[in-house]
Amino acid sequence: MIQFVPTDSKPRSIALESLYFTHQNQSTSVSTTAQFIYIVSGAGTLFIGNIITPYQKGDLIFIGSNVHYVFIPPNESDHPSEAIAVSFIPDYIKMLLDIPELFELKAFFKKYSFGFILKKNQSTHFPLLFDQLNGTSGPDLLFKFFQLVSVLSNSEALEQFQPFASAQNNENRRLEKVLAFVRQNIGKNINLVTVASVANMTPNAFCRFFKQQCGCQFITYLNTTRITMACKEIISNGHVLSISETAYRVGFNSVTNFNRVFKIVTGLSPTEYLNEHRLK
Repeated sequence: MIQFVPTDSKPRSIALESLYFTHQNQSTSVSTTAQFIYIVSGAGTLFIGNIITPYQKGDLIFIGSNVHYVFIPPNESDHPSEAIAVSFIPDYIKMLLDIPELFELKAFFKKYSFGFILKKNQSTHFPLLFDQLNGTSGPDLLFKFFQLVSVLSNSEALEQFQPFASAQNNENRRLEKVLAFVRQNIGKNINLVTVASVANMTPNAFCRFFKQQCGCQFITYLNTTRITMACKEIISNGHVLSISETAYRVGFNSVTNFNRVFKIVTGLSPTEYLNEHRLK
């Protein structure tokens, strides 16, 4: 869990905070603020929505408001991984983005509303921009904040996090019903006929619907979700569960297939992932 240690107790729409990623609490976090997070030390895995991505020292990560996420460092330590964050209230910032001079930044926030990651070799000058925000207030704070955002908006190296659609209309409510069914039955046999019936559609119609809504095949989403759960199981229970037990627990009926899909999603074999995240 991320522990917030504000550097300034004054109420404000923009705040600089210290963050600590620990093993003591790995529950998913969600905040009404949006956050630019710079990783000062440590490395690990970020789970954001249905996305798994590694993080390391020097990465800069943006997480939008009301997005579920959790940072998990690889090893238990007396010194947790550390980051600094610029947190802001989107509704306040949006009011300022309606002036013509900031239209480009408004488009930037709209495009990356879910989040993005900027890898360390592309973010070397951002610690200075973060440091310049520290101790500032009033108009100076706003100026330096928009300076940070402006620099980011001109970067061509941002790796965008792509969320699944939210339940804003009938089709998306149908999709949310399917995704909820998958989450609730992840350890069971989930076949195309069953999940199509949840959506009240034929299998062929459901395949077309899911691809249109999510941009990927249903089996891709199902496998990614299962591997996400497997990663959490390995990190939490890898010292007591075997790889095969983990595979069956998240719904795979073949260890060979589990190993293959795990490698595709994470870039590591389950054993390699376990060794990197083994508690010491």
